Amino acid sequence: MNIIIFGAPASGKGSLSELICKHYGLAHIATGDIYRKAVAENTELGKLVGPIMKEGRLVPDDITNDIFKKRLKQKDCKNGMILDGYPRTLVQANVCDKLINIDLVVELIVPRHELIARMTTRMVCKECNTIHNRRNEKCDACRECGGQLYQREDDNEVAAEKRIATYESQTAPLKEHYKAKIFKIVVKNLATPQDTFDTIKDYIARNIEKAK
Repeated sequence: MNIIIFGAPASGKGSLSELICKHYGLAHIATGDIYRKAVAENTELGKLVGPIMKEGRLVPDDITNDIFKKRLKQKDCKNGMILDGYPRTLVQANVCDKLINIDLVVELIVPRHELIARMTTRMVCKECNTIHNRRNEKCDACRECGGQLYQREDDNEVAAEKRIATYESQTAPLKEHYKAKIFKIVVKNLATPQDTFDTIKDYIARNIEKAK
């Protein structure tokens, strides 16, 4: 089973993807995480995409498509995958469609002001990449491994506004491209990733697994 998760930055794609992958045994392909790791390690790829990400712009299609093709060759993809942050443009979607069959597209809908609040207050563990948020928890150390926390360079208000605008202008047209496969979820303020996952799991049972 191959699933795409759509949603603006900080809509909760990462946390939800982890739950889906664990339950269904899918690979988690998050191009944003791949790029951030490259930047942190100061690789040639990191040097190339770092300035682009810092400004809140999308990495060019050819680079992202190449990263996706290489990721598909890894063994954990053989049972299916969840795509988190890819495709982000119609050019990427066309490449993706030629390589794999998409069974479901989940769209997470979160209010703009909530997205900005999440981005500007979240912290990430340097060791295990667990995401924390200063609004509702202590951020002295990672709750999972005790590692040091930091704030991503692109998690500031200016970059947040640009990233949301970029998502709306360049990624939103994908909704039309995948309209026959989209399942929309309006994420309420008090909803947890588990709540959203339970909704998706029920939808998959009734519409994807039942059809097989």
